[in-house]
Amino acid sequence: MIDCDNVILSCSEHVLNEIKIIKHKSSDNILMNRTDASHFNKDLIEYNWKPLADIQISNVNRDLLTDLTLKKVISDILTFDGEPAATEDDIQLMEKLEITAYVLDLCFHSRSSRIDSTDWTTTYFDLLGLAMNLLSWPVDISKFWVYTETRIEWFKMQNVANEEAFSGTSSLISYKPPLSDKLRHWNDLLKIVQYNSALNTPLHYIMKHNLEKFISDLLPIYEESNFNRSSTVAKSQDSGNPWNKKRHSGRPTSPKEKLSDDYKFIQTKFISSPIEFALKPLNFKLDIQDAIISMLDTLFDVENEFYRNAKNTRRTKLDIEDKINQNLDADFDVNATALPTHLKDSKKFEDQRYKLWKEMLSIQDPSNLMIRSTFFDISSHNDSSLYKQLTFSENDYYRKQFILQVIFACRVVEKLLSEEDIKAYYKNCYAKDDLLKYFSFDDLDETNIKKTKSMCHHLAEIRISTFYMTRDPSFYRIIQSLLKSDDSYLVAKIDNFKCFSNFNLSLVRSSEDSENTIDYNFKKFGFIKLGNKQINNVWKIQNGPEFVPSNDCNPKSIYDKLKENVTNNTSNTLEKDKIVKQWQTLRLLRAQYLFEFNKVNEDSSLEGLFDQNLVDNSLERQENKINAITNKIDEAHRMKLKQARDFQKSKEELKRKADEMENAGSNEDQSKPQKKLKTEEVAMDSQQNTKVESTGINELDENEREIEENSQDNTTAIQIKENSQNDQTITEPDSHENTEK
Repeated sequence: MIDCDNVILSCSEHVLNEIKIIKHKSSDNILMNRTDASHFNKDLIEYNWKPLADIQISNVNRDLLTDLTLKKVISDILTFDGEPAATEDDIQLMEKLEITAYVLDLCFHSRSSRIDSTDWTTTYFDLLGLAMNLLSWPVDISKFWVYTETRIEWFKMQNVANEEAFSGTSSLISYKPPLSDKLRHWNDLLKIVQYNSALNTPLHYIMKHNLEKFISDLLPIYEESNFNRSSTVAKSQDSGNPWNKKRHSGRPTSPKEKLSDDYKFIQTKFISSPIEFALKPLNFKLDIQDAIISMLDTLFDVENEFYRNAKNTRRTKLDIEDKINQNLDADFDVNATALPTHLKDSKKFEDQRYKLWKEMLSIQDPSNLMIRSTFFDISSHNDSSLYKQLTFSENDYYRKQFILQVIFACRVVEKLLSEEDIKAYYKNCYAKDDLLKYFSFDDLDETNIKKTKSMCHHLAEIRISTFYMTRDPSFYRIIQSLLKSDDSYLVAKIDNFKCFSNFNLSLVRSSEDSENTIDYNFKKFGFIKLGNKQINNVWKIQNGPEFVPSNDCNPKSIYDKLKENVTNNTSNTLEKDKIVKQWQTLRLLRAQYLFEFNKVNEDSSLEGLFDQNLVDNSLERQENKINAITNKIDEAHRMKLKQARDFQKSKEELKRKADEMENAGSNEDQSKPQKKLKTEEVAMDSQQNTKVESTGINELDENEREIEENSQDNTTAIQIKENSQNDQTITEPDSHENTEK
């Protein structure tokens, strides 16, 4: 008796080592390219493995042992013992996926070495299913799925031994091995992806599509389980829809649940299938009508609040604009006036916010693994989200989307019951899909037709159109335009778009048609280059098309020609036209030589562009003239300033002498000659004051005037003090003399 676990472990290690050697020698991408039997060793394909050399195994158990070994290899490769490093994750994963592909190819190439060669397909599908279960959905499977696309013919072969003899037509059956168990598991996987739509990423849907395509390719075209046999996805019927089941619980349903039930009921029974609704009995239509009217009442209440808030917001905005802009009309939508400052600022901030959020959104990785937000999709799987979307008063998109769906469905039903050609068209469409056994277009009675048309007209025209005609005329016009366009499209579709049969778009035009010619012959009107004849006369411009230059003036050529004339001292310009010609030349040179015009002035003329000495001499002469004028203007001021300084100096001298006399006056033996000296000084001071005033001292500036006034006040005080002392000095001797007399 052998130890199966040890034998399988030894065999798996042997097979894995051999495959690694083969992988190391080969440089081809095993996932993209099929392998041949020559890639593998003969002993490996014929199951002459070293661990099995000394073991006696029956023919019945030999294939089972090899199958377990291959499954053990894939299980060991794709099972992670520990989480790999982030930098080596992708590299290690691709190596393991390549080894898995080698194991699957080994199973295919060794099919003739089996005891029972008909079981290799079962093992092949089991290995694929094991790999899909061990790989993560959808990231790792999407990287490995290239293998299934390149080996789709191998999966279809089943019992065909020779690959070249395979015709390409699959003989697999859905309810028999090897697909019976695998299809059941894969269908469950597809259902999980479908139900988990809220968290799906684009890569989920890509893998869902790839798996569905793989299943449809495996099954024959005539197989019942091949859902893609008619190349279209069959439309699910309403039977067994869990949305429309009544709740049997004793608790009352919430408004969110009621709204969700009505919405889903209307979407399933009316909006998504208006043709089937038109063929239903009258009682069923009345139930739909009650649900739609109840739904519209709820939505119209929210719409009224939406328009009321919009009106109040607009009135508040207009009031604010009227206060801020007293001299401007507040309604800028009607009166095209310039934007005020506060609106320009808000526009600037809005642009900045837009730029900021654009950069923020660009940071996100645009990979297939990111969950996309679907702003325009109604959340029909969540009652709370659906209720919030439809009843949120500040956003009317979802309500108007539902209302447009209702009015379009009503128009289709009304057209179907009113016009025979439309009825015949849809009848033929249902006959092609073999659906007339479920729906009859001829069993409707007159009462049913009349009531249905009345109901559709009431919902579309009276309830919806009348509501928006008064509250939102713009949206009402959009509805009418869309309905008209939809009617035109329906008529064209019924007529097989014959209106476009004669439509011809010429993609190639002749050279004569594509070439635009310009007529330069101004026969009726005269040609005025500058727009006004008087301006033309000023600039000495000749009138008429014959004087229009064929090519634009080249500033470089004009500059070179002017430089040559200046160098050679040759000029054909008359003296009276010299200034005008210079201005014309400067205008022609402006495009390229604008920043050299600082060298040109009245003195240097155009020669200054080429001779720097002329520019320097001109600037020097201008500076000398300016200095001479400045000196002449400042000469009178300097004379007055000198007189003021001399006067101040004399005042300081008088003050010094007055201080000396005051000190000398304290002595009792003062003589009359001293008094006479003081009197002479006072007289001399008065004469100097008179002389300074006569020289125009009053015309000095403010600072010099203040200095003079301060000095005069000090002098006056000194004089008053000296006079009082002199009076005392003079009086005392007189009294003494009188006494002596």
